[in-house]
Amino acid sequence: MTKDKNKKTRRTKKSYRFSAQEVAELVGCSVSYVKKLRAGVVAKDSPMAQKVLTVDQVADDSNSLLLNKLKGIIKNK
Repeated sequence: MTKDKNKKTRRTKKSYRFSAQEVAELVGCSVSYVKKLRAGVVAKDSPMAQKVLTVDQVADDSNSLLLNKLKGIIKNK
């Protein structure tokens, strides 16, 4: 796998609302997969990648009801 800078989704670590571990738990993948996806190392077109990107995108929508539910799910695990 080569790094494609045109497909890079990475932002600064602090700009993600959920850590890679939290996102991995939500979507059912490995932490390393989330980190690689955010860094642009793996392709964004797989179904699992779309789940990860959706969680990151929803989390960007600040204090939505869905975001609060996701936080509750993570804390209860």
